[in-house]
Amino acid sequence: MIDIKQILQGYGRLLSSDMKSAILAEERQKLCAECPFKTLANTCSKCGCYIPAKTRSDAAECPDGKWGAVKLNEL
Repeated sequence: MIDIKQILQGYGRLLSSDMKSAILAEERQKLCAECPFKTLANTCSKCGCYIPAKTRSDAAECPDGKWGAVKLNEL
C-alpha cells in the first residue's frame, strides 16, 4: 500500500542535499537494481513507487522485504 506521507518525504529529500538520506538511498538502490520488480522507468512494479524518491524516505519499506524502515538520526 502506498503511504503518501512517505512518498512526499522521499520527494522532499530527493530535492534536498541531505547527505544521510542520500547514503541511505544509494544503499537501498543497489538492492533495487537487481530486483525483478524494478522497471525501466525506475519504478517498483510491486508497489508502483518511484524508486529514487521511495529509497530516500526513512519510514519506507521495500514491498518485497529487501530493506526496511530506519531512523536517519541513528545512522
